[in-house]
Amino acid sequence: MTLYTALLKDSRKKVNLKTYLTKHKDEPIICPVCEVDIRVDAEQSLVKSAYFRHPSNSICPTIKKNRVDYSNSLSSQIDRENGEKIIEYVKNHSFDIFNKCTTLADGLSVSEFRELIKIANDKKLWYQQGLTSLYIPYVLLTFKDKFKESEGGKTRNDDFYFVLEPSVQTLEQLWGKSTKIKQNIWKIYLSEGKDLQDYTIQEDLISPEWFSNTQSYINKLLEV
Repeated sequence: MTLYTALLKDSRKKVNLKTYLTKHKDEPIICPVCEVDIRVDAEQSLVKSAYFRHPSNSICPTIKKNRVDYSNSLSSQIDRENGEKIIEYVKNHSFDIFNKCTTLADGLSVSEFRELIKIANDKKLWYQQGLTSLYIPYVLLTFKDKFKESEGGKTRNDDFYFVLEPSVQTLEQLWGKSTKIKQNIWKIYLSEGKDLQDYTIQEDLISPEWFSNTQSYINKLLEV
């Protein structure tokens, strides 16, 4: 993946590469995922487009070798009573969970979804202390090492994976009451030409990227 999005360090304003170079050049910037200082690289290159670069020792999960296997990041704290409720929720809302997953994963296939549920079941995700239904689709998506273009729907045109912020040591941190963990999940594309996608963890169904033009059309059509 090539990073084309950054945060201005002082204001935390999100900027793309073009905006940064034309309006904020030389202001300190940080990665939107790991919040480590980054810099523009290859700005003067004739063979490669400019991009934002991490330090050489970066642990940011936007770099593929740093991806965490979140299925092995479960807490030892379990709650069997809540786990039984979560299991019933998954049974009764499987299609709702699938729909949210497929929106984020560009046409998640049924076989991919089954794989994610099986991993979660084998790892006993449902019994994690404090787990709520809100987090289930997002956590499931972090359990797959790579979503392949060839295995998805027509809207999937690249390989990618999902990550949480680097400070997550156990998944329970994501929903813990005292958590300061960002309530976000990032889609990291594996090709050089695509930037990351940032999604807020929320109850509502998230509009997929391919629907953005239609959404803009509707918004414009309904302007008063």
